[in-house]
Amino acid sequence: MTQFQLVLGDSEAGPMRQSWDEAAGDAVSAGLAAWVWGQFPNSRAIQWGTTGQAAIRASNRTPG
Repeated sequence: MTQFQLVLGDSEAGPMRQSWDEAAGDAVSAGLAAWVWGQFPNSRAIQWGTTGQAAIRASNRTPG
C-alpha cells in the first residue's frame, strides 16, 4: 500500500499518511505550502513556499 509523508530535506516532518491529500494538509498546516484550486472542477494542489526543501514522499513501506 502506498503511503505519503511530508519531508524537509532528508528528515521526516510528519507521520505516514494514507493519502497524498493528508500529507499535503500536513505541509499546509506547517506553513510550508498553501492550497490552490486547479483548472479542473474539484481539483486542488499545493503551492510550496520558499523553503525549497519540503516535499511529499510516496512510500510502499508498512508503518511499524
